[in-house]
Amino acid sequence: MFRRIGTWFKNTGAEPWVYLVFLIFPLMTGLFPLDYSALRWWSTVGLIGCFLPLHFWSFRLDGKRRLVPVVGMALLGIVGMQFNAGTSTFFIYAAAVAGRAGSARLAWTVIIILQVLLVAALLLSPEPFPMSWIAFMSALLVPAIGAMTVLEAERKRRNDRLLVAQQEVERLAVIAERERIGRDLHDLLGHTLTMISLKSELAAKLVPADAEQAAQEMSEVQAISRDALSQVRETVRGYRAKGLQGEMEGAKRSLQSANVVFDMNVDAVALGPREEGALALALREGVTNIVRHARATVARATIKREGADVILTLADNGRGGGTEGCGLAGIRERIAALGGQFERTTTQGTR
Repeated sequence: MFRRIGTWFKNTGAEPWVYLVFLIFPLMTGLFPLDYSALRWWSTVGLIGCFLPLHFWSFRLDGKRRLVPVVGMALLGIVGMQFNAGTSTFFIYAAAVAGRAGSARLAWTVIIILQVLLVAALLLSPEPFPMSWIAFMSALLVPAIGAMTVLEAERKRRNDRLLVAQQEVERLAVIAERERIGRDLHDLLGHTLTMISLKSELAAKLVPADAEQAAQEMSEVQAISRDALSQVRETVRGYRAKGLQGEMEGAKRSLQSANVVFDMNVDAVALGPREEGALALALREGVTNIVRHARATVARATIKREGADVILTLADNGRGGGTEGCGLAGIRERIAALGGQFERTTTQGTR
């Protein structure tokens, strides 16, 4: 039991618990004046008992689903204010939850409705002064608390968008750098291999007539090869593959920026560097194709072990079809080189 309570507290955090301090108002109003009946007190306790599940539940929801506990809190406040003005604080909780429910326009609409309901309940409440002053204070706090939560929710949404954009810029920068390295290697090795080929042919022709000159040409070939190896190392220095897990995270960011819902199901599998690199490149190419060509709204990736095989599956609900370009052909070659198989179907989306 204590373990479950600890897990619950860990999942919800301290914030919902701290807010419970405001329940002191309906409790105190339910006790005073002392000539009030015990029914009033126990009715207040019962309403708080109904409120608590709604309160904690609201922290587990997101978006428009938060409106469900908002409605429940407002109903409890309307009922409670018929005998305890302190239960008007339920409207404050409801406004705080509504501020995080969907867009700012929707949140403000709900907060205004809550304010109207609270004022109406206040006017109809039989609670005498000074008990009704708590309901009056709640009527002032509902728009204030609502405004604070709306602004906070907007700030969080803006920061989330900025974070996604920043991550996408970083990913594109990495891709651009890799493409630059690829071009540099192509230019470097193209020139170097051409020189090696020419000097090797020249040396072969000089062997019968001038062995000394042929040896000199081969020495130059050796020097060119060493210099090329050094340049290649300088070009790729600092570059490291980020692995399959890194590609999964990059895939999620890329698809999220393209408004594609991405679901991952990854089993714990042990892979060598070559196998992991091949699957990572395959995943990257598949995600790139989804973003560029698929017109999909949902994509799923799974990695699982079946016997001695490790299987990566990437599927989308896009338009399917299309021919294999250089990227998919490269995947097929890499997987085949490791003794694996590459399969592609395009009847219902692409898999």
